[in-house]
Amino acid sequence: MYVNASKIIIACLLAASVSACRANNSGTMERAGERGDEIVDNIKDGKNPLHKKGTLEKLGDDVDETLDRKKNRY
Repeated sequence: MYVNASKIIIACLLAASVSACRANNSGTMERAGERGDEIVDNIKDGKNPLHKKGTLEKLGDDVDETLDRKKNRY
């Protein structure tokens, strides 16, 4: 049996896209845990406990965390 190379490539791309979509889905308990962590951080920072971070705040936190990790490596 001869298998067309384009069919193999399409199958690989399909498998990769399905696995990528599945990896981004977080469960209910995981989201609840993340929200709990966010509430604790808000209390520590003196903010309203139910304050939700916006996109730019989350981006800033990620940048800070990345820089801290890089600092601790060296």
